[in-house]
Amino acid sequence: MSQLGEYLVQEGAITSDQLVRALEYQRNTTRNLSLMALTEGILTRDEMQRALARQIESGESFEEALRGIGFFSPERLSELYEMRKEFRIPLGEILRRQGALDERKLRHWIEKFERLFDERENELRSLLGEIDLFSSLDADILDELARIAKLKHHEPGDIIYREGQACDAIYIIESGLVRLSSGEAENLLELGQPRSRDHFGRL
Repeated sequence: MSQLGEYLVQEGAITSDQLVRALEYQRNTTRNLSLMALTEGILTRDEMQRALARQIESGESFEEALRGIGFFSPERLSELYEMRKEFRIPLGEILRRQGALDERKLRHWIEKFERLFDERENELRSLLGEIDLFSSLDADILDELARIAKLKHHEPGDIIYREGQACDAIYIIESGLVRLSSGEAENLLELGQPRSRDHFGRL
């Protein structure tokens, strides 16, 4: 889920329903080649209308209509398919379009989020530098790890992952204690209790 979206819900700026609707719209438009072509300025509105008119008239796919009109060669369409993999309308823009936030409030919350994100990234970098596993890494690698790391909050009693589930991450405990165990409740074997600044899981 989007970190910005989670932040906006936590701060009460939007509701969880508004976030779900925006994320669904974002996911659907990511797969929409015609919307991407228009949004990114690859096609003008007139060209889009001509392609859609041909598509309706002929029953062709949007891509076939583009080729039929002569707007794009097969090679250019292949480039568009590659672009589509990376295309995504920003979540904030979707929330504005859907009326969840106006332009002024959106700008306010994004600025707050970016400041908080920068602060947390610096904190994560300092935390990583204190962990033996990462302390010998170069500064630029620590910066990159801090950028991609995800901050998660767990309540007492939460299960982080179960035995047998795939674990492809390292968990670093900023503050608190985690119980690692194996087996069923009546025959539980405790494997350890990592605490603040410890880590568990695997890469």
